[in-house]
Amino acid sequence: MSDGITVRGGAGGVTAQIEELEALAAALGAAAHALATAVADRASAGTALVAAPALTVLDGPAGLVACEREARALGAGLRGVAVTYQEADTDVTVRLRAVASGMGHAWGELGPVSVPLVGLLGLQAASTLVWLRLSRWTPTPWGGALLGVGHPAVAGRSDPLGAIGRLLAGPGLLPRPPVLGRGSVETLTVGMSSYLHALLPGRQPVLRDPVPAGAGLLAGLAAAAAGPGRLVVTAGPHAVPAHVPHTEADVLSLVADQYAAGAADGLARVAVQRLEHADGSRSWVVAVPGTETWATGGANPLDALTDLELTAGVRDDVTALVTRAMDQAGVSPGEPVLLAGHSLGGMAVARIAADPVLARRYTVAGVLTAGSPVAGYDVPARTQVLQLEHAQDIVPGLRGLPDPDRVNRTTVVRDLGASADATERVIRAPGAAHALDRYRRTAELLPAADPSVQGFRRAAARVLGRDVVAARTWTFTGVRVPAQGCRP
Repeated sequence: MSDGITVRGGAGGVTAQIEELEALAAALGAAAHALATAVADRASAGTALVAAPALTVLDGPAGLVACEREARALGAGLRGVAVTYQEADTDVTVRLRAVASGMGHAWGELGPVSVPLVGLLGLQAASTLVWLRLSRWTPTPWGGALLGVGHPAVAGRSDPLGAIGRLLAGPGLLPRPPVLGRGSVETLTVGMSSYLHALLPGRQPVLRDPVPAGAGLLAGLAAAAAGPGRLVVTAGPHAVPAHVPHTEADVLSLVADQYAAGAADGLARVAVQRLEHADGSRSWVVAVPGTETWATGGANPLDALTDLELTAGVRDDVTALVTRAMDQAGVSPGEPVLLAGHSLGGMAVARIAADPVLARRYTVAGVLTAGSPVAGYDVPARTQVLQLEHAQDIVPGLRGLPDPDRVNRTTVVRDLGASADATERVIRAPGAAHALDRYRRTAELLPAADPSVQGFRRAAARVLGRDVVAARTWTFTGVRVPAQGCRP
């Protein structure tokens, strides 16, 4: 697509196509059964005496028996195609994850001695690379060969020789850091998580999904270092009138406003916006920003500790902040809600949508995330999810899982290197690719004709309908305070 945009999943995704194939195969099976019943009825004694002469025209290549056989064969063929699609879609991913998990586990089982060993191997690799890059400039055949391997014509290749060439290309003692793709980030995350899990005392099992276990270990250590605390949620003095949002970009602008609101005092803020419709009904938009500090366990719950807790699937303060804010604002069961978040905020809102207990309290029509690792959240089919990602942003891959291809899960990936904006084409730093203003631009470029995007927008229209006549926004502040400093 234009502007480097690729759409996966959703109503136009592979899973939807597989479901259509399976439905068609089932229909052909039912038709074959009906034809077989007709053949059996025709062979009955009563039919043979009364109607057999009239049914002789259905014999031969176009007869009932032939049609039944063809329907069964077509149904079996379609089921085979569906299975082939599913296996092709998952086989490579599963194998890469298994290899990364096994290697990380093997290193971790060596125990604490593996930590300095890994460090020594890293230093050895770095020193060897520096020596090779310095050797390029020696007036020897060896130096000339190294210069040739580092030539742009070689370094630009996509095969293993091109990867070696990129290590030897460019000036300086070290090569320019590579832009990691989504698959590389997932593989590294799985390997590191498996390594951390295997470091625990005793022999640990190899986990199919080690990322939550690794994140849980780090979260436990960080929480223990920070000490016990509790979350205090405070509502703003009153709701304020707001512009009525109509698009995904409008909703992400509300998320961006929460970063600005929290910048002055360093506290976490989320917004709950009530939309009033012409028929008197109400809907809601909830906006949650991402990580604001890389400290762990401080006053601001939008921190690295919450990142780890959300990944581990344990209790976290941002989910509590958002749900308390929704309750205090007056969100009622049956009123459609659109949850939106950037980075950590996207993880929190996806977790709320996936929680079966919270599903009884809130009617989540849609979830909009930007740059968030939300592949591990099993959002129910009744909720449509739109995930915005950038090819140069490593954060969405930090869950260690590929984005699910489901009818209710649409992933839009934009390659900034293919952008029409020259300032975006040169972005290589993950931080710049992760910025929310870039994601707002991606939201503006969504292909309206794509069936998956349309599927999400139909669900979001329950909240952002054109019949909205007014909007009011509440802002809620969340702060952690030491447990011993709080009254019960």
